[in-house]
Amino acid sequence: MADEAKSYELTVTLSINSDSGDVLDEYVAQLESALVGVIREYPAITAYFVSPDYDVVEIQLGLRFESMPPKYIEDVADEVLDLTIDRAAEALASGAPVREESTLVPA
Repeated sequence: MADEAKSYELTVTLSINSDSGDVLDEYVAQLESALVGVIREYPAITAYFVSPDYDVVEIQLGLRFESMPPKYIEDVADEVLDLTIDRAAEALASGAPVREESTLVPA
């Protein structure tokens, strides 16, 4: 029961098939727009960030979960990320980003 009262943050690294900062900016904008729409359906997600890393041409995406048991967070995060990437890919001509790694930590 104590785990349910905690906050957790999940950070995901997404890579894209481009070395252009302009393409990275387009991905970030589309991902953030899609993510905002998706997380409306998940009240346990109380905060997010979408941040470009121009040095390695990757995107860092983070989700904060409140009052959700940790055993469910990764499954919910997978669902949210899949929906977000699918929605963003529909708007992008250059394809969807690829999920590289994720890290879950207490917030």
